[in-house]
Amino acid sequence: MADYYTPTTLEPSIPNRDMTPFERFILTRIYDHEEDGERTYFYSWDGANSFFWLEKEPLQALLRDPAQDPSLIAERVRIALEAEADHHSTDLECTLEEDELEDLLQTILKRSETLTHLAITKAYTCSKMRPGAFGGSITLIRAKGVRFTSTADMLEDWLSEDEQNDPSKANPATTA
Repeated sequence: MADYYTPTTLEPSIPNRDMTPFERFILTRIYDHEEDGERTYFYSWDGANSFFWLEKEPLQALLRDPAQDPSLIAERVRIALEAEADHHSTDLECTLEEDELEDLLQTILKRSETLTHLAITKAYTCSKMRPGAFGGSITLIRAKGVRFTSTADMLEDWLSEDEQNDPSKANPATTA
């Protein structure tokens, strides 16, 4: 059996003053993190945590903070808390979608006076040397947009460019 891993970094480190307490609370559940002076470095040895439990009480207090900017995840958490208001559990189950993480990071960037971008870099590795099990990707997040590419996308682009520039370089297996 093969084990697949996705070591991930979020760079550069985010100034603590650029994050609301809610954003920091969520990001520290999504990623491992280290304090880097006045900044926090977020990373994970096996990818962003997309499923986690949140304690309702501190979460409600964080969302009442008037400094909290609206984000997709903040709105989704508010709605989930309202739906759970009559339940007696102390925790809220949370599943994070990729676009919600990107939106949260864009919200931080829009407010930041020092950050111009954030980059999520991932390496795809496997415990066995299987075809297609290795590669990587990068997501560039700016205040006004998000871009993504993977090593598979880059290879496809390069092969397509080579074929357009010199049709004799076309892969015979893909042409017929």
